[in-house]
Amino acid sequence: MKHTIRVLSAFYDEPLSNESYHLYMSLLPEREQNKVKAFRRWEDATASLIGKALLIKGLSAIGYQQFKLHDLQYSIYNRPFFAGGLDFNIAHSGSYVVCAISGHCRVGIDIEKIQMQDLDPFNYTLNTAELDSILASETPYELFYNTWTKKEAITKADGRGLGLNLDRIDTTAGNVFIDGMAWYTQRVDISADYVVNVAFNNNLSIIKHTIEGI
Repeated sequence: MKHTIRVLSAFYDEPLSNESYHLYMSLLPEREQNKVKAFRRWEDATASLIGKALLIKGLSAIGYQQFKLHDLQYSIYNRPFFAGGLDFNIAHSGSYVVCAISGHCRVGIDIEKIQMQDLDPFNYTLNTAELDSILASETPYELFYNTWTKKEAITKADGRGLGLNLDRIDTTAGNVFIDGMAWYTQRVDISADYVVNVAFNNNLSIIKHTIEGI
């Protein structure tokens, strides 16, 4: 089952208990602890810590218990990773946190809560075909967020993040090719009010888990 991508999700609407907070903080290296402590809003601190909790649970689920968060390394773009081919990515929006893990490919994940807003400021990230499809859709906001999360997931899997211009990513063309690398995307159902997409560079199956009790 290691030749899969695991997607874990958790819902939260209140801070973690003191017991859970201190437990998961104790499992983090100092650099990651400082990131959690730097957040001013409890929502952001909680999402950050739950993301690491999902990663820990996911590593156990796929048989990689030997990887500890103290083994994290960081790319020149400040993307955390484990040596030895194990990859992961974490995202959060609203009251959900998601984590994608694979020992067989690069992965990126993005989640956004569907909400009405002015889409004009985002036009620079869309090509003509994407924009026309969104404007013609009966559910334009859902389609916009589906397009957006595909692009974001690819940039996160690629590793350059915002260093990779979103307008280079054409989501209407099926697989996306960037600098000779082919990226696949797959939508994962978490909630009717959210859109989640996973990006990966090896066409694997996705196994989804909802984690309770974090």
